Amino acid sequence: MKKSLEKLPFPKLKKEAWKVFSRFIRERDKVCFTCKKGKAQNAGHWRHGHNKIGFLDDKNVHGQCVRCNLWLSGNQQVYTLKMVSIYGEEETNKMWKYFNKDHNFTRKELIGVIKKYS
Repeated sequence: MKKSLEKLPFPKLKKEAWKVFSRFIRERDKVCFTCKKGKAQNAGHWRHGHNKIGFLDDKNVHGQCVRCNLWLSGNQQVYTLKMVSIYGEEETNKMWKYFNKDHNFTRKELIGVIKKYS
């Protein structure tokens, strides 16, 4: 990293955390989580929101192709069915509520994300 993480302005720190996290997700998944046809070119959120607790949670974000993530707005119906098949209905319902909670990320959390997913 060119500049010390501690010295980065907060918006740039959050952008860097997303960049590192997104790259990890796309490399982890390789193919689209929802259609299994396209390449994972995006990191798509099941529960959307830059100020939600699930924004940087690797259970809430999976690799998606451009078609599913952008053109189909995340392909939410299929995404939800996949989540249920992985985690079960009860756990998926808990995650749906949890990932929607508002959250103001701290510098410490963002630096932790960068270090964890680099």
